[in-house]
Amino acid sequence: RGLRWLELRVHGIASHGARPYLGVNAISQCGKIMEALEKINFNDKNPLFEKEIEGTTISVNKIHGGIQNNIIPEECRMVLDCRMMPGQEIEEVYQQIQNAAKQAVDRRCQLEYNNLGNGWDSFVINEKEPIVQIMQNAYEKVHGQKTKLRGKSGCTDASYIYNHNIPVVVFGPGDPNESHRVNEKVCVKNIEEMVEILCESAKLFMQKENIMTNKN
Repeated sequence: RGLRWLELRVHGIASHGARPYLGVNAISQCGKIMEALEKINFNDKNPLFEKEIEGTTISVNKIHGGIQNNIIPEECRMVLDCRMMPGQEIEEVYQQIQNAAKQAVDRRCQLEYNNLGNGWDSFVINEKEPIVQIMQNAYEKVHGQKTKLRGKSGCTDASYIYNHNIPVVVFGPGDPNESHRVNEKVCVKNIEEMVEILCESAKLFMQKENIMTNKN
């Protein structure tokens, strides 16, 4: 999947904490936006991904607001983690975010959006590409069974390689459900198996290249 980080700033109205009705609490408004984001329905399901993430997802991963204990916060900012599906335009995602946020907040609020970095594009490679078939054959030779092709939930620099018209496969050891969690780890046995598969892939690739060279 692709990734964009979007900073959303909510500008409310400051007031004394003893008179909250005179202000517009930017932190509270961010809470309303978060609820609205959870209700967005993206029609972009892809069976390559597991059920929980087979579509676009948006999560608020950072939030900051307020300057004093006794002041209604005038500003609050949060960072949205937007994961797009192959073939989906980020502009479509941004438009739905902006529509949801605008409808959720007090009309006296001002909203500001800023992209953080360039992000990563989503992509999907044709399963008939030689590199895909070579990796599958190598996996089957090492494990004695076929592997299931699937999409990667996170983003990687593979998208930059793919955007330069170079076929690329993401492959590695470990349980993806443990990524970025406490005690994240990879079993040594999985690493050893990965090395075997990569070595076998290299052999199959060189054999294929030699065959093509001889034909030419």
